[in-house]
Amino acid sequence: MFKYGINHDERKENVEKLRYYKELKIIVFFIIFLILLIFVSLIIIIKNNNKKEDEDITMKRKVLENIENKTIEKNSIKEIEIYEEEEIPDYMFNQKVDVTNEKYFYTVQECIKTYLNNIYDLSKVKSKFEDVWLKKIYNELSENYIKKNNINLKNLKEFLDLENPYSNVTVVGLLEYQKKENENIERILRYAVHTVCIQNKEIEYLNFIVYLDYENLTFAIEPIDNTIMDLNTVDLSENLSEIKKNGDNEYNLMQISRKEVLDKYISYFNRLVKDFPEIAFEYLDEKEKNQIGSIEDFKKYINSNKQRFKNIQISKFNMEGENGTEIYSCYDSNGYLYKIKEKAIMQFKISILN
Repeated sequence: MFKYGINHDERKENVEKLRYYKELKIIVFFIIFLILLIFVSLIIIIKNNNKKEDEDITMKRKVLENIENKTIEKNSIKEIEIYEEEEIPDYMFNQKVDVTNEKYFYTVQECIKTYLNNIYDLSKVKSKFEDVWLKKIYNELSENYIKKNNINLKNLKEFLDLENPYSNVTVVGLLEYQKKENENIERILRYAVHTVCIQNKEIEYLNFIVYLDYENLTFAIEPIDNTIMDLNTVDLSENLSEIKKNGDNEYNLMQISRKEVLDKYISYFNRLVKDFPEIAFEYLDEKEKNQIGSIEDFKKYINSNKQRFKNIQISKFNMEGENGTEIYSCYDSNGYLYKIKEKAIMQFKISILN
């Protein structure tokens, strides 16, 4: 007698196989889901870490801005220290870092300009008024510099270049250093400064140490060797706990917009294009330098585009980011495009071939 279909044992075996394959699919699906979840989590963690690092780098400056803008009570030192300890990462202290805060960058520049302008004025005044300017200059110097060189009001002129005084400077390099010992954060901000002075189509380099006391809102200046090109070699560890007010050494934190910073970049680059194309060439983006060729080719490009470089004024700009570098697309009033890649203040590369 023939039997159609399958018997009970075969049916049971097939059901078990189906259940096994179903469970296997669930397990495989769960494993794939778990792998994807881990992968996505890793990406989020990496992005958050990168964002946190960028935020940490600027947090120190933001805290100090709050102090300057009186959003934290200046007399409440304990509150300031607690706030700083909670917000500023340790790696920002006891080492030199690039300055990314334009307010502090241009405040330091303004302090140096004040000092040099006083020297310039001293070189122009009649002898009977010299004491006034000598006192101003003396009051702006650091105690360290005065003691090290045994300077007083009578011999101060020996340390000043009154034959060729500089009335205008541009800070092109700036490193910041702040001490932290145990849990104590020093109130003094220390800066190694590299400046460029352009006068009568001649260029000179001047180096300084600038100290800012952000509680007293006072500054002190220390001229250093002008042949130093690597600011990392400048010693900023001098003991200094306070800069007392003396009537000539107070500063105001500079308020400057992003457009004003970009205007300064363009203005400086344009000045170099006109008088020092060899230096301007070094500010070009590497790809663009290769595209142009040589410095002589760059000079030919400048000569054939004199109208473009006559008077550059930025009319609008937009910003985007790339690998931790801020990129600004700036358009002048004639529609020309300048792309500026900024790593830190005055550390930029520019593209003009668009």
